[in-house]
Amino acid sequence: YLDDEFVAEYEQMKKYTSNIDDDHLSTHQVHYLYMRSFFPEIETSKKVQEITAYYTKQAQQYWTSRGLYAQGMLALTLHRMNDTNTANKIIRALEENSITNDELGMYWKSNTSSWFWYQAPIETQSLLIEAFSEIKPTDVETIDNLKIWLLKNKQTNQWSTTKATTEAVYALLLQGSDWLSVTDAVAVIIGGEKLKPSTLEDVKVEAGTGYFKTAWNGNEVAPKMGEVQITKKGNGIAWGALYWQYFEDLDQIT
Repeated sequence: YLDDEFVAEYEQMKKYTSNIDDDHLSTHQVHYLYMRSFFPEIETSKKVQEITAYYTKQAQQYWTSRGLYAQGMLALTLHRMNDTNTANKIIRALEENSITNDELGMYWKSNTSSWFWYQAPIETQSLLIEAFSEIKPTDVETIDNLKIWLLKNKQTNQWSTTKATTEAVYALLLQGSDWLSVTDAVAVIIGGEKLKPSTLEDVKVEAGTGYFKTAWNGNEVAPKMGEVQITKKGNGIAWGALYWQYFEDLDQIT
């Protein structure tokens, strides 16, 4: 079915175009080429091969005018077609246009939601993790930075679709550092006393993530608890927060 649609769209384009060498690389064709790159062992008709060669040439020529999602797909597709030269050019361009910082990891300012179905930030970031993992598998630092952005996004946003969630989980487990194997919890010392979640009443440590939450009543809080020491062991990242809450009469608030 997809082969037939691939051919039909090409024939439709060819029928109405005035110059076949212009940019005719549609989003559908990019997705088709990406899909086909997973199944090189499945033979296609001679017609499909001819059209694939045409759109491959289009991809090599016009990838610079595509968005992040399409560029990631084209990089993977061309890499699997043994065109490592163009694939590496795309990856290099993606790196040059990215932003990296310690807090948010590596991301792209243009990776935002919009009207088109392929403008989806989570799916786009996940696909780009796949691209970097496959084309530059030894660049663990970059791959980890890309994964940090996904996790940081999850802190304040909901991965709104099952597609976004599965893409993100796949990308996080795909490559880079093995963060899931880290079992050492973050050591927290408050007011000179080590915090031991296992001994705290009504506190349950979440399996896998190590997340837990605890609180102290007002009569348990002492000034020395304002001094907090945190020690992180092993690889990977960790987030936490400490809130000092107090109450005041409304008429005393200015």
